[in-house]
Amino acid sequence: MSDLHPLATAVSHPAPSRSKVPGWRIALGLMLAPAVFSLQVVVSYVVAAVGCGASDDARPILIAVNLLAVVLTFGGASIAFANYRATRHEKAGGSSRTEEIGEGRTRFLAYFGLCASSVFGLAVLLQLTAVLIVSTCLGFASFT
Repeated sequence: MSDLHPLATAVSHPAPSRSKVPGWRIALGLMLAPAVFSLQVVVSYVVAAVGCGASDDARPILIAVNLLAVVLTFGGASIAFANYRATRHEKAGGSSRTEEIGEGRTRFLAYFGLCASSVFGLAVLLQLTAVLIVSTCLGFASFT
């Protein structure tokens, strides 16, 4: 016989699907798209600034950087989607039960990674559209 109270033995772990998805996949689904977006902004700024100061055309490099960012961002979204598919039946009750009781943590992290990847994927596509439509050196005043 157990010394624990019957209510203590009736409580299950709040994240029973934690073994279905490794921690590195959850982290990658959460952080890949925002990290790629941040790097895309910084690298695009540097390439455009250097390209506009020189006589070289920076547009092919900018397009390559942005296309790589699109591929990596949607790769992160696919990882997050696979994480969510593996954990979507973690606990019964949907999002209301997760909010009230805190059950289904792995499902929440997977779903949040899917939402974040979608938002940052749209931002990356918007940046790519700007590179394709707007002149690379628009408004750049060269002092040489």
